[in-house]
Amino acid sequence: MQAPQAGSVAIPKRWPLVTQNSNRNDTFLKDARLVNCFAEKDEATGNYNIYQRVGLSALQYALNGNGRGVYEFQGSVKTEWVRVGNRIFRQFVSNPLMLLIAGTTCYSLTQPSTGSPVLSALYSGMDIGGLYRFCQITLNEGGNTTPALVFGDGSVNPYYYDGTTVTQISAAAQFPANTVPGFALLDGTLYVMDVNGAVWGSGFDGSGNSIIDGTAVWGGLNVILAQIEKDGGVFLAKQLTYVIAIKQWTTEFFYDAGNSVGSPLSPIPGAMLNNGCLNADTVQELDGCLYWVTFNRTNSPQVIKLENLKPRIVSTPAIDRLLDATSLSSAFISFPFKHGGHKFYVLTCIDQNFTIVYDIDQNLWYQWTDANGNYYPITSATFDVYGDHIFQNYITGGIYIADGDYEYPNDSGVLFPVDIYTPNFDAGVDRKKMLTVMRFNADQTDGCTLSVRHSDDDYKTWSNFRYVDLSQKRPTLRDEGTFYRRAYHFRKLANTTYRIRSVDLQMGLGTL
Repeated sequence: MQAPQAGSVAIPKRWPLVTQNSNRNDTFLKDARLVNCFAEKDEATGNYNIYQRVGLSALQYALNGNGRGVYEFQGSVKTEWVRVGNRIFRQFVSNPLMLLIAGTTCYSLTQPSTGSPVLSALYSGMDIGGLYRFCQITLNEGGNTTPALVFGDGSVNPYYYDGTTVTQISAAAQFPANTVPGFALLDGTLYVMDVNGAVWGSGFDGSGNSIIDGTAVWGGLNVILAQIEKDGGVFLAKQLTYVIAIKQWTTEFFYDAGNSVGSPLSPIPGAMLNNGCLNADTVQELDGCLYWVTFNRTNSPQVIKLENLKPRIVSTPAIDRLLDATSLSSAFISFPFKHGGHKFYVLTCIDQNFTIVYDIDQNLWYQWTDANGNYYPITSATFDVYGDHIFQNYITGGIYIADGDYEYPNDSGVLFPVDIYTPNFDAGVDRKKMLTVMRFNADQTDGCTLSVRHSDDDYKTWSNFRYVDLSQKRPTLRDEGTFYRRAYHFRKLANTTYRIRSVDLQMGLGTL
């Protein structure tokens, strides 16, 4: 005879959906995770909603070669604000443009005052290296205010764009050899770092003109060595009013001390991190914070956040286990972006075929993929003059608009799966559970079907999918059987919007 349910036993009313990635080893093959979606906590109730990740428009511009960087260049854009009634509008006085780098070619995308944008090849024969980094500067600061953009990947001398022409910094400028990616513009001086940890500042000609044109001189005494440890340079960045030298297993900080001889920079006394960088292509900045994959002599990579010069490890042990499978030779791409009140740091290891996404404000990690379960192939993001998110494909260099599923519920017409793998769940009671009804609290969307299956043997095998029509007022599944411990897999694969809040249960206890 079945034992009666003890009245003192409280059974949770909802199946847990939102969790951190909880892989037990260095793959995604088991355990709980959120795939191609993100979670958002309702502060009023403490409950979460799960949304589908952004989708992609049809291909906007086809480029040749691997995607290596996009940048909305504001320096060439003059804008005026006009009032119409009680509303303010921006009108462009000159043509705004975007720089796009794919393969060995730098393109410009110009938006005329009327008509369609114009794509042009500006420069061919660029070097093949990593992701390009951009820094907006002013040419000839001594007497001119020509806006310009300097950019490079650290493998050869950088390039600069003056609004008309792309030019590589010439040998006549005595640019330092063997520099690493990243620039820091501080108080009118542009700084770069070489592989030995020397931080070089741009020089001045006899007329006081500075930075990177052919008359500028980079050599001389404007150099300071990041030398607390004898590790090599990896990436140069700026935060607040400080230059940050990120090296192999340490990070050092400098400020503008106004030194009259040598470099204007001096080290901040006692300021050093015992964390370096595994790969320069993992370093990104978003809203003044820096994120990268660390490296030190213990060779245990983690993701760090540097905010106001204060470091904090933001990766979880499960994410660290994924990063443990990488090495100094692993190829990475990364990019930051903001959407719908969320800030994301997107990190891809190409040879390990995974993309992990840190949701900064929610402090959650997700897995994003393409339609076939491979890494998410986006390498760079910016915005256009209309405020649209512009994404670049790493494999093809192609340019797309990205937006929520209410605008693009797929990737350029190709559906991708949105998967929720729940934790193993036993309701906190080591007794048999009888699950009679599951009700799905989700948006009531025509054409949206949820596929549901479960595993009662620790993710080893799965039941056949059952299907729930989310267009119904109260979508339910009945007769889900009995279990001691169970994980569920919920999959949405439909050309619709998607938001799910909870899975409510009608469940009782059986025998031990």
